[in-house]
Amino acid sequence: MPYPQKIDFIKLLLTLSKTLDLGTSGLTRHHQMVALASMKMASLLGLRRDEKEDLFCSAIIHDIGVSTSAEKARIMDIDYDAVNHAIVGWTRLKESPILFPYAETVKHHHDRWDGSNIGLKGEDIPLNSRIIHLVDRMTFIIKNDKPVIGQETEIIKQIERLSGKFFQPLLVKCIKELIMEESFLLDITSDFLPSLINNYAPSIIREVDLDGLMSIASIFAHVIDNKSTYTMRHSLNIANISVWLAKRIGFSEKELKMIEIAALLHDIGKLSVPDDILEKPGRLSPEEFNIMRGHTYFTYHILNSIDEFDTISEWAAFHHEKLNGSGYPFHLKEGQLSMGSRIMAVSDKFSALSEDRPYRKSLTNKEIIAELNVMVESGDIDGKIVKILKEEIEEIRGLINKEV
Repeated sequence: MPYPQKIDFIKLLLTLSKTLDLGTSGLTRHHQMVALASMKMASLLGLRRDEKEDLFCSAIIHDIGVSTSAEKARIMDIDYDAVNHAIVGWTRLKESPILFPYAETVKHHHDRWDGSNIGLKGEDIPLNSRIIHLVDRMTFIIKNDKPVIGQETEIIKQIERLSGKFFQPLLVKCIKELIMEESFLLDITSDFLPSLINNYAPSIIREVDLDGLMSIASIFAHVIDNKSTYTMRHSLNIANISVWLAKRIGFSEKELKMIEIAALLHDIGKLSVPDDILEKPGRLSPEEFNIMRGHTYFTYHILNSIDEFDTISEWAAFHHEKLNGSGYPFHLKEGQLSMGSRIMAVSDKFSALSEDRPYRKSLTNKEIIAELNVMVESGDIDGKIVKILKEEIEEIRGLINKEV
């Protein structure tokens, strides 16, 4: 597929926002709830088309500064000062030429109206940031174990308690008007939410090249790797190793960029894995390993829903498949695994063995070669790729923790 090409930018953001909503209980819809409620607020306030576009795109990725399950739990407390993750989100977004227009809105989406935290104050806070802040906090007041109709009084009570402090009084007045319409709360909590999002989302078609997609992939790689102190650089390491091996095998320049994107996103499904499993200072129990094995399933289905990512999704998600068919989660066999997928599998194994993990220190080159040889002999990974790696192991080891 030629690049640059025109892509459905909103569909791309909606897909990637799903990764931000991955949790221990599966896929939540927090970002979709905030995006839809924000757009309803925008209509009530009479915002211009360009303002609505900025609002939607910022709302659908507003928590891009959050990585850990612990932080996700903390921000559910509506009184919690969540400004730090907003700043982290800003630092990530401003590095992408495609996503930087939304960096300022995300940066200030937890600034308090009365200036009682470290952000801006009053009308100095961007309007879209003020809207997202109010809507975001409102969604956490809703009790999921009770019918949403009947919760209006409590939701309004909690919002009014913070009016003039956290929230602009004018916006509180507007959201109270929406809350009193039963359809508002039903819309943002119902099974119809995805289709309603499509009705309210702006239409944005953008021409994007592989470098642009790479900048987005790099942001999400940081979200993934910051989930655990032991995998802080894992996605970047895999990207370095995969590109190095792919060059030796003869991949084209386009393919090299594709495999780098795949490597940066290969563990996107790990956002569904609890922090205590990723940080466990010992071997995983069978039950914990079963939870871990699901991460590549999420990776595949999230990336495969992006039209332009057919090949990238396979290269990214098949890194735990084995040539003998004993891998997971799809149990693919040798004839079903492309060279890109095989490179990713070898790169992942090498990187994991080269990194400190909760249950062991990094292995020596000699120990790594011995481990990889066993995997080749058992039919797990491609021996030709391992041969290339073994011949240049010192150079490849030097790629660990090197900037992409």
